[in-house]
Amino acid sequence: MHNHFHRSVITFFPKINKIFEKFKRSISSLMTFFLISSIIICGLGALNTTELPSEVPQTAKLLMPQWDKEIITQAEKLPIQSDGRIKPLSTHARFLLLRLSGKTSIKNPEEKSLSPTEWFLNCLFYPEIAKQYPVFIVHDLSVLENLGLQGHEKKRDRYTYNELFPAREELMNQAQQYSQIPPTQRTRIQEQVLNLADNLLAFEEIIGYLDFTRYKYPISPNSLLDQFFPDRKEVFLAEIVETFPQIKKKLKELSQTMKEEETKEALLVIRNLLGEISQLVQKAEHFTVIPPDDPSKKEWLSPLDTAIQIFDPSIENIPDIHLFLLFTKLEQEKGNAEQFKKLWTQLVEDITQMAGKRGEGAKINLEVLYYKGKFLFYSQWIFFLALIITAIWWLSIENKFLKFSVFSVNTLALLLLITAITLRCIIRGRPPVTTLYETILFSTATSVLLAFIIERFTKDNISLSLASFLGLLGLFIANRYEMKEGTDTMPSLVAVLDTNFWLTIHVTTIVIGYGAGLLASAFGHVWILGKLLKIKKDDTNFYKRLSRGIYGTICFCFFFSFIGTVLGGIWALQSWGRFWGWDPKENGALLIVLWCLIVIHTHLGKIINSLGEAAGSIILGVVVSFSWWGVNLLGVGLHSYGFTRGAWNSLLIFWIIETLLILSAAYISFTEKTTDIK
Repeated sequence: MHNHFHRSVITFFPKINKIFEKFKRSISSLMTFFLISSIIICGLGALNTTELPSEVPQTAKLLMPQWDKEIITQAEKLPIQSDGRIKPLSTHARFLLLRLSGKTSIKNPEEKSLSPTEWFLNCLFYPEIAKQYPVFIVHDLSVLENLGLQGHEKKRDRYTYNELFPAREELMNQAQQYSQIPPTQRTRIQEQVLNLADNLLAFEEIIGYLDFTRYKYPISPNSLLDQFFPDRKEVFLAEIVETFPQIKKKLKELSQTMKEEETKEALLVIRNLLGEISQLVQKAEHFTVIPPDDPSKKEWLSPLDTAIQIFDPSIENIPDIHLFLLFTKLEQEKGNAEQFKKLWTQLVEDITQMAGKRGEGAKINLEVLYYKGKFLFYSQWIFFLALIITAIWWLSIENKFLKFSVFSVNTLALLLLITAITLRCIIRGRPPVTTLYETILFSTATSVLLAFIIERFTKDNISLSLASFLGLLGLFIANRYEMKEGTDTMPSLVAVLDTNFWLTIHVTTIVIGYGAGLLASAFGHVWILGKLLKIKKDDTNFYKRLSRGIYGTICFCFFFSFIGTVLGGIWALQSWGRFWGWDPKENGALLIVLWCLIVIHTHLGKIINSLGEAAGSIILGVVVSFSWWGVNLLGVGLHSYGFTRGAWNSLLIFWIIETLLILSAAYISFTEKTTDIK
């Protein structure tokens, strides 16, 4: 986060400077900088209009655009490069909207719901309209009060760009100050100010992405450009680029008569102009959409990237600028629905074909299906339905139809979850667990499936009931995590993780251990709460079956955690040159193994009874949560790719609740005689 404050404002200047130095060194480049000099003389300094307006335009009466369904479908599947990977435009738009607003849809001023892709297209082609959308979430009115703005009635609400713009300068000043404060020392309000500033800058990048297609440059009479654009007072950048071969030829003739002083002045003008152009280029690099012709180059290009190559004297061949021109034509024809659709179709087809020739974008359609299918959304709500049926079923435990319904609904929810995990594996070409988000999905599937297996052997109805709760809880956490982070959950992997072999045998094995540990903890909760609420207090078989489930899942957790930890050590030896380094993540994994061993050995030695095992399983849940999430919040160690933030409060609340339950176990041991019913 806050990447706009950690990167230089002149990110593009190194690239511009390289082109400038080539101009200065190359004799043949004289004709090129004469072009730029002539452009400047013609009044192309108008590029300064990229600065933000001092006032926000009045847009209340602007008509809301109506996108053709075919255009939306094509846009959803348009391959782009963002965050280091090729993805559909719809995925990029979804997570950007989620980051800005905390939602994956937005309502326009007419209260019509817009999909992420519709919203993104409006930002690109109708920025003044997009500024009216309440897309910026503000969690606390204090943020706006500190900026001198009047907030809405609600403490937490969404605001439009136009509402926030009057305080933009103050917001950026505060964000610049707060960015100098170490993250661990920032207040909640300071973090929100930083997030809001970062979101505002991201939004400005989108609405300015096609600025290069909109600006018109004045032409002075009797100037060089006047010879190529007679009777024209202004000209688009695209027209200059398209006419460059003819202009170059003319400049080559003029270069023979240029004096040295005029040459130096032209070079200075070139540097200034290219600096101004860089403002447009930075906006046009929010995402890249044009696959390069050279298959050895991994980085895609923005539309403007292809055009500025024409100014580079080291490039002898005229670059392919047809997509740059297509973007310009799209902007100019956006009022003509039929022509816009024709141009848009051509653009999408060309980019898709270019990506296909490079062997990229083959899974774009599958990723669009993954998000449009909402497999995790439906799985979560089906688990919720299963939980309701489970509650009704326990009122009449002998009802076989209700038991079958619970099993069937849980199975459907699990199949949807497994389908989602499988699709993610195919899309990424990776094992099921590569990110912190995916550990939630996989551990949830593991605990539910393991509960089904235990139910198959015990037929005690407890495991089946817990499957509903664990499935719902796991997907709820996954959804909250996705909404809080607001980032792509299928990112490109860091170098140390770029190995399917170790991801499969180490990470997957460890996460299976997580799922088993959480299921054991769930059994322990049922045991403790059952005793506290005196549920089936005279049914010793009930608690005996629970104890078997606790011990069995703890053994299962130990096996996979131990194997996974050893495999992780071998991987560390290959990657970092040592088997064990007492890294926080390694220590967390070791804690799980050691605690499982403690419970197993005290069970075998008859040191603890069923109550002790139940309390031990709850402690195991605490240890698993610390190893899984807690160490990532520390922000130290070699496992930096797993770091996250902002979950301390949730973890602390969870640990407090678990501590109370453990104390309840002590209360039970003092208030009633708990025999060993193993």
